[in-house]
Amino acid sequence: MFSARMLLWICGAAVAGFAFAQTPSPQPTQLAPVVVTGAVNAERIRYSDLLAGVDAFNRYRHYAPAAALTFFLLDEKPVAPTAPAASLELRTDAKDIAVPVATDGKFDLPTTAEAGGKEGYLVANRAADTVGVVPTVRSATGTDTAIRLGDLRLQCEVSWAIEKQNAPKTVRSLFFLGGGMCHSSKISVNYFHGKQPLAAATLSDNGRHIPLKILRDGVTYWVPLGDSSWPDDATVTLIYADMQTQKITL
Repeated sequence: MFSARMLLWICGAAVAGFAFAQTPSPQPTQLAPVVVTGAVNAERIRYSDLLAGVDAFNRYRHYAPAAALTFFLLDEKPVAPTAPAASLELRTDAKDIAVPVATDGKFDLPTTAEAGGKEGYLVANRAADTVGVVPTVRSATGTDTAIRLGDLRLQCEVSWAIEKQNAPKTVRSLFFLGGGMCHSSKISVNYFHGKQPLAAATLSDNGRHIPLKILRDGVTYWVPLGDSSWPDDATVTLIYADMQTQKITL
C-alpha cells in the first residue's frame, strides 16, 4: 500500500477532505547505500504507482517549470529507538536494486531504464502500514516557510496520480464529476501538512493577502489551488508556532 493514512483520507474526502503531507524543502543530502533486511509483512509500494506520479509531474510542469520532484519515505507510526534506519529495495522479476534512503527519508526513484521496466515493488524494512511515500515538489526559491502556489498545484497532481491507482472507482468518479482532484470548485480537498504546529498560514501576491484555514490538528492547512485569480507565483507563507514564540520572546 502506498500510504494507509492517505488512502483513508481520500476515501473520506467527500466529508472531510483529502490531505497531502508536506515535507521540508529538498536540500542536498548525502545518500549512503543501504540493505533491506527481511521483515514479516513488509511494506510494499508498487513501482508503477510512483511512475504514474512522475508522469503527472512531467505532464503538469507548466505549474512549476523550474521545480524538482522528490520522494520521501516517512514513518507514519512511532519507531522503536532500536529499529534500524529505514531502507528500500526495488524488487523486479529481473533484478533487485538497493535504493539509498537519507536520514530525512529522501530517496531517488530508479528510472525504468535502471529497473528494466515498469513492474516491481519498492520494499521497505518496515511493517506494512507503518510508513508511506510522500512526493514533494519545490522550486529552488522555495523554503520551509515560503512555497510557490504553483509548486503545490503540481504536487497535488503528482500525489493524486499516485493515489488514484488504489482509490475506489466511486472516489475517482466523485472527483471527476467535481471538476478534478486538484482544481475542484465543488469539493474542498486541497489540504497540505506543515512539518510542525502552525501559528498561521497566508496566501499572498502583489499586495493581496488572505489567511489560509488551519485545521484543528494545528498542522494541516487548506490552499485554494483551483482559484484561478491566484497565479502560480503567489506565495504560501507558513508561520510555525515556535517561530511566533521566538518573536514574542525577543
